[in-house]
Amino acid sequence: MVKITIKGLYTTLGKIEASKDKFQFHITTPEAVPASVHLNIKAKLIESIQEVEVSEQLIKEMEADKYDKLPERLELELCQIKSGVAYAARRVVSLIKYCLSQHTINESLLSLKGIYWSKDGSTWNQIRPILKVTAWSSKLTKLDSTNQLWIQDFEDSNYQPFLALRHLHRAQNENNPRYKWIDATIAAELAIKEFLIRWKPELETLLVEVPSPPLYKMYGSILNEYSGNALPRGLFKSLSEGAEMRNKLLHRPHEQKIDRQKAIDYTNDVAEAIKHLIVKLYPDKHIII
Repeated sequence: MVKITIKGLYTTLGKIEASKDKFQFHITTPEAVPASVHLNIKAKLIESIQEVEVSEQLIKEMEADKYDKLPERLELELCQIKSGVAYAARRVVSLIKYCLSQHTINESLLSLKGIYWSKDGSTWNQIRPILKVTAWSSKLTKLDSTNQLWIQDFEDSNYQPFLALRHLHRAQNENNPRYKWIDATIAAELAIKEFLIRWKPELETLLVEVPSPPLYKMYGSILNEYSGNALPRGLFKSLSEGAEMRNKLLHRPHEQKIDRQKAIDYTNDVAEAIKHLIVKLYPDKHIII
């Protein structure tokens, strides 16, 4: 094993209120390895430094700047040696935000500028990021002469968009996977209620005044019973599991890790489920979800 120093550089998101410009903290990471965190308030910069041990195989790849085709075990080791400085930086900003009630700090806390390694603490080499691509497809439609007529038709027929679409759009615009997931689930819950109330107005009092059944029942047996238009199996499974995850996010005192791509996929599935409902209600209208 080889001992090296890892340095993470981060930008704070939002504003930290402070009486001076420079601060230093000592953080113990979950692996019980100490890290030093330096805050530059004016520059909105965080420097997190930690000594770690790496294998001979990994240090050879790092010295050769070969990060793109690492074996899985070395990729995992690389993630582990980078995790300590990231943890320490986030820990400091999180404590400042929540223990000093600094609501001007963004919920995402910080963004990464770069991670570096050094054998001697003076010559630094950047650890190039291993790119993980996330895909999101947008169905945003430009206003043109054709859909101008659609908009006029919506007005003439007194069409009211689902309130659920506000939360869907918030989810689509949200970068934080946790809040993306929560807003997407709220959109799904509101959409099925709005659908049932418009499809069967006599259900409104029941749906508004009585606690709702679980989402899997709303989009399963209840939707099928009243509309005869069951949700496709894949979407039904996604929404059911999504509601369970949302409950974990809201009701468990420990942070749940949400993969960004999974949050994007889930939000897209919610959009498809809402489209399924709206097409059933308004088969002759040009509504893009």
